[in-house]
Amino acid sequence: MTRKPMKRVCLRCGFCALACLWLVPGAACGQFVVDAGGGGTHTSIQAAINDAANGLEIIVMPGQYAERIDFSGKAVRVRGADPFDRTVVEQTIVDAGSTGTVVNFSSGEGAGSVLEGLTIVNGKSDTDGGGVVCLAGSSPTILRNVILANVCPGSGGGIYLADGASPRIEFNTIVGNRCGARGGGIYADAASPVIMHNVIDGNQAGCSAGGGIYLAAGTDGTVVEANDILRNFARLGGGIAVADSDVRIERNRLINNYGIPRGGGVSLSNADATLVSNIIAGNRSAVAAGVDSAQSSPVLRGNTILGNWATDDAILLFLGSSQPELTGNIIAFSQAGVGVLAVAGASVTADRNCFFANIDGDTSGSVTLGPDNLLADPKLVEPGIWEPGILLGNDEVPCDAGDRFEFVANYVGPGPARGYAQYRLRPERERFDISLFDFPPGAHAVFVRDVNVGQIFVDGGGAGVLEFDTNDGTFPPSFPDVIMGNVVRIGSVTEASLGPAWSGTNEQWVNGDPHLGSSSPARDAGPTSIPVEDVADIDGQPRFASGAMDIGADETVPPGDGDFDSDGDVDFADAQALQLCFRGAPGSLPDPACSALDVDGDADVDSVDWVGFLDLVTGPE
Repeated sequence: MTRKPMKRVCLRCGFCALACLWLVPGAACGQFVVDAGGGGTHTSIQAAINDAANGLEIIVMPGQYAERIDFSGKAVRVRGADPFDRTVVEQTIVDAGSTGTVVNFSSGEGAGSVLEGLTIVNGKSDTDGGGVVCLAGSSPTILRNVILANVCPGSGGGIYLADGASPRIEFNTIVGNRCGARGGGIYADAASPVIMHNVIDGNQAGCSAGGGIYLAAGTDGTVVEANDILRNFARLGGGIAVADSDVRIERNRLINNYGIPRGGGVSLSNADATLVSNIIAGNRSAVAAGVDSAQSSPVLRGNTILGNWATDDAILLFLGSSQPELTGNIIAFSQAGVGVLAVAGASVTADRNCFFANIDGDTSGSVTLGPDNLLADPKLVEPGIWEPGILLGNDEVPCDAGDRFEFVANYVGPGPARGYAQYRLRPERERFDISLFDFPPGAHAVFVRDVNVGQIFVDGGGAGVLEFDTNDGTFPPSFPDVIMGNVVRIGSVTEASLGPAWSGTNEQWVNGDPHLGSSSPARDAGPTSIPVEDVADIDGQPRFASGAMDIGADETVPPGDGDFDSDGDVDFADAQALQLCFRGAPGSLPDPACSALDVDGDADVDSVDWVGFLDLVTGPE
């Protein structure tokens, strides 16, 4: 008798099938369901990952999950019950309880490893990465999560990327994360992530750079696109800081960020970045409130740069070997600070820009204005205004890096004396360090709490350093009693303040409507040619609606005339084309020719355009 071969039984698959059929009515095969209340296949997310095979979907029901999770190289999708419902996402909480990083991708995960629709909270690393870590070439998909209130003493309070990790980070809310070094919201080093459509709000890298995002060396090719980057804080680059890399920053809204003392919106150091079609508004710093560029030659094209506040210097500052391209931008309504400043070897040629109502002037230093700049009101729909708010005050800028505390002090008067100092007081009180920047040259007495503690010599470049041991008995007895918040006074400078160094304490920019008004002279006044990749404005509408680019981030799209085939007759042939172009959702038109059928000019061929098209039809031929 011939025996039939025995079939192998996959116990794991069988368990999944049982779960689908019996444990979780309505669940599909290929799914685990995690429910903290016991109504699913698992009560722990990590246990479900451990049991899952590649390709399986793990649905996490609303609840509190006190755990840390590691994808362990598995191509599984871990998602909340409804990633598109913000309330459900906020109720599906993975809480590490300050015991370490919340989510770990460190085993070469790819795009099939998906984290979606969860709230990641209370991560606290001993080194880098409080909320999410991606290492060892891991490139997962991080989608529609809330990444909230995670901290670390190193870099990457919200998300830390390194060692070839290049994930897609999209549609997340990354808010209230802090780090002691770089990248309060996101840090990337030797990585090329795609960072799109996120809200990056209220993150801090107070000790260093990149309050919202920090992109370090080896991040060439990184795309930062269509994000709202708001109210972030750092010493350098409140919104975004980039060092030693060529990245693309496009169609973002960088608003109300703080760089104390430099780079409120964006800081570039040896970084030939491309910034196109961004709105950079209401950012603050002492120096370079909009963009700070040192030894960098960025491209700034088609940006709207409004209402920024640089108390002591410029809105756009170019230093050293910086030789940027500056075309097609609106630079207007600056609260304080000259519009564009190029010094210390930098040079700028600016053309086809719009300069208007910058309180301290439009340009200074080595800036050459081309013949086609527009020096007139861009006539925005609503530029925006400064109002009293609840943002950082002068007593809220210390940074706790775990091993030291840092402050930035500002010095003003008498006469031309003004500058910035950073000073550190270590918790063990062994050292007290002062560094001066942009200060008058010469020897200056140093006073702490009006006690003379020595001299600091400032060189011809405006820099000086003083370090001394606070436990040394030769210092005045009261000096070791220095506490956080004491103001340092330098020499004859009689007025000093700790903190951001702007007049007033809590003003904030209230964004208006920066679209171009119907009578704006900025329409069709920008460059007549741009690279093919610069195809969309801040709203995703196509550039070159007419013969030239509109100046600024907004491209006004005129209504179409319905004549798709350009035969001079709106007829049935055009109606057939309308069916092909019909989309019904906002976004870029599917084909340049479809703009003729965008009758209402909203960059979307939809039912409204169909109604308008019927009024334009002139005949069958």
